[in-house]
Amino acid sequence: MTRLNFRGNSASLILTVLVSGGALAYAVFVFIPVRKTIAGNRVRMTQVREEIMEGDRLRLSLWTMDDELKAAQEFNRRWRQWDAKEILPKITEAAAADDRLTLERLDPHPHSNDFLATHEVEIIVSGTFSSVAQFLTRVESINQDHVEVTALSLNSPAGNGEHVTCELTLSIRGENADFSEKTE
Repeated sequence: MTRLNFRGNSASLILTVLVSGGALAYAVFVFIPVRKTIAGNRVRMTQVREEIMEGDRLRLSLWTMDDELKAAQEFNRRWRQWDAKEILPKITEAAAADDRLTLERLDPHPHSNDFLATHEVEIIVSGTFSSVAQFLTRVESINQDHVEVTALSLNSPAGNGEHVTCELTLSIRGENADFSEKTE
């Protein structure tokens, strides 16, 4: 029987076992956990980037909504400041601005419900075609939030188109002041 001699090789064998054990311990206790941590951090970093990008999109949406809210508040402010008593003289002024135009009738018919006050105004003007067209432009520019042309008819009694008669109905709408005072 032959005996194996480990004495000469025992130091190198122990060294090999220790180095292998150290490498295995490093792999198990250091390398693999750090690798998992790095992978988890990469996933979290991707999520944070997505959250930041979503935040930028939401910030843009909020700015857009803020602009829309400001526009709505400005419209509401203008809506509450209306007064038909101020608009009717402006219609008269629009007719008087051209001496080729005659205001034949300005007949307001007020209506109101709880919230909305409406004045249907029947107007008849006559004059040259261009003076009637300019009058309509001036009336349209008085207050576009409240004034709307609901009916329009142009007639030329002479048949030549030089002198025309315009019959129109304006609808002037706004907040009913009596209702506003009750709710405030």
